Amino acid sequence: ERDGKGSWRGSVAADPCAGPSVDQTGKVGLQGQAVAAQVVALVAPTAASAQDYSSGTLEGTVTDTTGAPIAGAAVSAQSSEQGITRTTTTDGNGRFRIPLIPLGSYQVTISQDGFDTISQTAPVRLGGASGYRFEMAAGSATDLDTIVVTGARQSLAFAETTTGLVVDLEELVKTVPIARSITAVTLLAPSTVQGDSAFGNVPSVGGSSVAENAFYVNGLNITNFDNYIGGSLVPFDFYRSVEIKTGGYPAEFGRATGGIINAVTKSGSNDFTFALRGNWTPDGLRNQSPDTYASRNEADVQDNYSVILEAGGPIIRDRLFFYGLAQFQENESFSASQTGSYTFQEDNDPFYGLKIDGYITDDHRVELTYFDTTREFRQFTGAYNNVTDTAGPRPAVPTRITQGGESYVLRYTGQFTDWLTVSAAYGKNEDSNNTIPASFDIEFAQDSRTTPSRRVSPGQTANSTVFPRNTSREFYRADADVFFSFLGDHHVRMGYELEKTTLEKNQQRTGDLIGAWIYRRAVASTPQAQGGNLAPGEDYVELNIFRSGGAFEGENEAFYIQDSWDVNDRLTINAGVRMDQFRLFNAAGENYVDFDGEIGPRLGFTYDPSGEGRDRVFGSYGIYYLPVASNTAFRQAGNELFYSEYYRVGNGADGQPFAADGSPAALGAQIVGWNGATACPGGLGAGLSANGTVGCRVTDRGEVADTSSLSAQNLESTQEEEWILGYERRINDLWTVTASVNYRDLLRNAEDVAIDAAVLNYCTAQGIVGCDSIYTGFHQYVIVN
Repeated sequence: ERDGKGSWRGSVAADPCAGPSVDQTGKVGLQGQAVAAQVVALVAPTAASAQDYSSGTLEGTVTDTTGAPIAGAAVSAQSSEQGITRTTTTDGNGRFRIPLIPLGSYQVTISQDGFDTISQTAPVRLGGASGYRFEMAAGSATDLDTIVVTGARQSLAFAETTTGLVVDLEELVKTVPIARSITAVTLLAPSTVQGDSAFGNVPSVGGSSVAENAFYVNGLNITNFDNYIGGSLVPFDFYRSVEIKTGGYPAEFGRATGGIINAVTKSGSNDFTFALRGNWTPDGLRNQSPDTYASRNEADVQDNYSVILEAGGPIIRDRLFFYGLAQFQENESFSASQTGSYTFQEDNDPFYGLKIDGYITDDHRVELTYFDTTREFRQFTGAYNNVTDTAGPRPAVPTRITQGGESYVLRYTGQFTDWLTVSAAYGKNEDSNNTIPASFDIEFAQDSRTTPSRRVSPGQTANSTVFPRNTSREFYRADADVFFSFLGDHHVRMGYELEKTTLEKNQQRTGDLIGAWIYRRAVASTPQAQGGNLAPGEDYVELNIFRSGGAFEGENEAFYIQDSWDVNDRLTINAGVRMDQFRLFNAAGENYVDFDGEIGPRLGFTYDPSGEGRDRVFGSYGIYYLPVASNTAFRQAGNELFYSEYYRVGNGADGQPFAADGSPAALGAQIVGWNGATACPGGLGAGLSANGTVGCRVTDRGEVADTSSLSAQNLESTQEEEWILGYERRINDLWTVTASVNYRDLLRNAEDVAIDAAVLNYCTAQGIVGCDSIYTGFHQYVIVN
């Protein structure tokens, strides 16, 4: 949407010329303000204000048949799946809360002198409070000998100021024909849209780009911090529940200006369970797109098969449980172009996942989650006959695409008293995205003696390759929940998190010499022709050497505190603050970006206008920050080696200067001592010349640039402001209707920005003032501020 300031905000367009400009991180280059309105009917309760990544909270109100609260009632909640029991008592207003318990069904038993003991099943869902109302009839039962099974009415989450959706996947897939992906589930939430396929079909949330979301599994951040597009590819059947936060995040959540996609995996129970599932997506049931001028879409083929084996159960009944999943798959795809080439891709690597739940006591829980997403795609490219619709033979050696890695997270949660619960977590997430072409070791060669120049290396089409591209994230986290009463009831949640990231990424020329051969013809103006080394018209060969990248570390640190204050039975106020610090280091380990003290207030309210617990008005205000993608450091702050060597060259037996693979047929002596020549940076594992030979044109000597010259001195992180106002009404126990208006304003944006002389000349000629450009690595876009 365009605002009055002439700036833009939106999702990535398929054609960069048709929409906002995009950098290599996939982020929209110009962003301004966005407004989203939503009306939705939800079955599942949404997330509450004070919440945890992988647990839920059971809360309720106990009244007599006249609606008067019952104080001091004993409440017991026993897990129907894992057998643990948590107990508490109701306060003076008849309310109780059992925080940070595992998801699932609980048998809630409530007793009090003078009333019949009641028992009711109550599900606890991800993300916060699952609230219920219990009604007790007057009676004489004072123990559990006589139990009245009664109904519990689900109530609105009156501490709720977060907008979004919670989805129980086990129930959803039984009744809804939905695509088996986290993106498909996310798109069920209001204010979400499908991102462009060029960026992995990840969702855009709340008007933000696809590179502004955060993804979690059991509290482990699996977001791709290389470019912030998507996260690790975890199989759909490993998930149990998914929460999509589209706005109004509590202070516990950050490092996103789009949405939070928070998932919890399946766990074992006291019952042994085994499952064998099969998924088949045949090509014959797919709809074919029509042909275009470039693509032969009618010839496309895509077949996907998978077999999933699941097993779970008790290791020690009521105390230790396991759940494991193995997915075996076979995926094949074929696509052809109208220009005479085809691509065939296949992969069959399995996925493994394991979840262990252990209880030291009912109040102290330990969880271990492990999964391995490592997989390799094999890609074959060959000739395609568009007339006969036939594909040529596959090459003997495929292009290999490797993705994924091993990840794990260990979490502890303990309730020490009715007013204190603590949790801690440690984990590691590894991922990769490497493309290793079959011609990786073959040098690229170009004949530039004529115009236009032509490629003369038949086995190599790319002059450079990005390899390797690996990411590793390690994190430490501690949280505490404190409950107390002072002018109302308070739930204070506070915590600290340190996240350390490492991106290993390099770009280099293809071939053993990490260089490209370029055949040239000397003219009078070339430096190599001066000093009597070459005569005008004499042929020579340039070995162009390039390598850039390294290991780029980062640190993201956060402190937060938030109070959910129940002022009275009708008004709840949420007040919190989060302080983020983002650091990014260059390849030499020097601090490249340091955003310190990024203060993000989080304020919200919810009010029951009728006092009947059936409807509420809610609102929130928040400031969010986004770290700089590590890909930015790769592009600007790596070790860069870039120089050229020059050699005399003779002709081979066929009279050509290059051999069949494009390399020189007969390489002569190195051309040295020419005017302007500098010492060659030999000894760096590249090129042919010796270190110190005065015969090179050197741009970079494998050193890291001074960090002070790489970014603006007053650079600040991306910052977004958000306002939400909404109304919610529970129609019955099944339907809840919510309407809200979300307003987001991007206050500032940290992007890769470069001033280009051609753009400035264009702006000068057109009389445009305040002209800049964003460089994507492939295109230059003119921006009028």
